[in-house]
Amino acid sequence: MNITRRFPIGLVLVSILIVTALSPILSLAQEESDAKEEVKIGVLALNGDDEAYEDWNDTADYLNGICCEKYPGSNNNFSIVPVGFDEIDDFVGNEKVDFIIVNSNIYVYLEYKYDIGRIATLKKKVGDGEQVQFGGVIFTRGDHPHIFDIDDINKDTTIAAVADNSLGGFLVQKGELLNNHDIDIDKFSQEPIFLQSHKDVVRAVIEGEADIGFVRTSTIEEMVLDGNIESYDVEYLIDYSNDENFLVHEHSGPDEFPFAHSTDLYPEWPIAKLRSTPNELSERVATSLIEMDSDDAAAQSAGITGWTIPLNYQPVHDLQKSLKISPYENYGEVSLRDFYLQYRPWIVSVSVMTLVLSVLFIYTIVLYQRVVQSQKRITQLNDALKQLNDALKIINKLLRHDILNKLTGIKLNLESTGQLETNEFIS
Repeated sequence: MNITRRFPIGLVLVSILIVTALSPILSLAQEESDAKEEVKIGVLALNGDDEAYEDWNDTADYLNGICCEKYPGSNNNFSIVPVGFDEIDDFVGNEKVDFIIVNSNIYVYLEYKYDIGRIATLKKKVGDGEQVQFGGVIFTRGDHPHIFDIDDINKDTTIAAVADNSLGGFLVQKGELLNNHDIDIDKFSQEPIFLQSHKDVVRAVIEGEADIGFVRTSTIEEMVLDGNIESYDVEYLIDYSNDENFLVHEHSGPDEFPFAHSTDLYPEWPIAKLRSTPNELSERVATSLIEMDSDDAAAQSAGITGWTIPLNYQPVHDLQKSLKISPYENYGEVSLRDFYLQYRPWIVSVSVMTLVLSVLFIYTIVLYQRVVQSQKRITQLNDALKQLNDALKIINKLLRHDILNKLTGIKLNLESTGQLETNEFIS
């Protein structure tokens, strides 16, 4: 049989043209199905974008690898986005990232303002160990002639610190002095010297550029270990690590935090999900990070030993409230709007009751005035009736007198004419 009779050449050509025309569309659809969904992890760029990439790119690679391995159906591509201090609100408020890694102070601000939620807390590598909490120390130089303990600090004391927004290098010490020792450094004669570096603060105090210094826990021990300073170069003005009554957190004792600390302890940096980030994706990321080993490249690059379950950041909230810093600048001061929103049901109820009582009161006053007016009118009518009655009595008396006079006149007239006998008239 002739094949051209069974399959007309025209039909074959049309089929070829259709396949050729659909090939780009099918290819594009395949590419779209293979395309990965971008998941952006914002990271606070403390020392610029380059260092942020260097520290955290391995974490993105780690998540790309482990998520593909553990969750074959996932189609995500994780990437790092450095975020500057002045870009935080823009990136989180406008949801330009899916996750954010920031210090504890900024996290609490973002949690309050944008309702982000922590999913894990990093474990910072410190020497050969790890810490999930940190605090601050208040120290002076070992040979300071006038300052020996916390009671020697006064308004003329000069302070060296890291930065005015540094949690471990300024804020926790400021809170400690204010809340536990009634020392308000805002009232000192000189403002603190901010040096932007913990180690520079230690050097400045040792060299006599400031009387006391504020740095993060473990800074001094690491500098001693590295041979940069001697242990006798500094003197701690407060050291709770020797206080048996000091609890690091709810379920631990002082031996669990190995460094000198002059303040309460606070949780390390968290990674947080934005409100719009899917919960399923967040659970995958949290699980993967918590499973990270200390020898993973991601941990080594970031200077951590891994991640743990998210800690409680309420102590940071409480510190910010006591210092009245963002986002609690107006903490304790109730605006009219806040007062209304907080007590709206009571305000509405009292307002309605007041309105009803006011209407009833006004109605009662009006009714009372009407009663008084009615009583006055009744009194006036009674007086008028009495006067009328008296007048009628007088009229009656006058009429009787007048009638008697007339009758008497008639009688006399009749008698004089002899027409009437006296007895008849009288009878």
